[in-house]
Amino acid sequence: MKDRFSSFQIFLEYQEVLHRPKFDFDEDVVKRTIDAIIKNGVNIDNKPLDVELLDPKDRCFFEVACESNKGNTTYLVTGN
Repeated sequence: MKDRFSSFQIFLEYQEVLHRPKFDFDEDVVKRTIDAIIKNGVNIDNKPLDVELLDPKDRCFFEVACESNKGNTTYLVTGN
């Protein structure tokens, strides 16, 4: 299985998204999901990159992808 990478910024993004009223997730589900990300993820101290992205909120995901994949081609596919 591939490693699952995360960062503090990604954690904050998931925290905000999972609490959006449109999803109506039970608080226990949100807590278990966040706990699983913390427990199973590899925390990356991402370095800020000077890149232009269509969605600026995707920057933290791209930075973690680049930092965890140093020296290799990196792609980021998002849901929006």
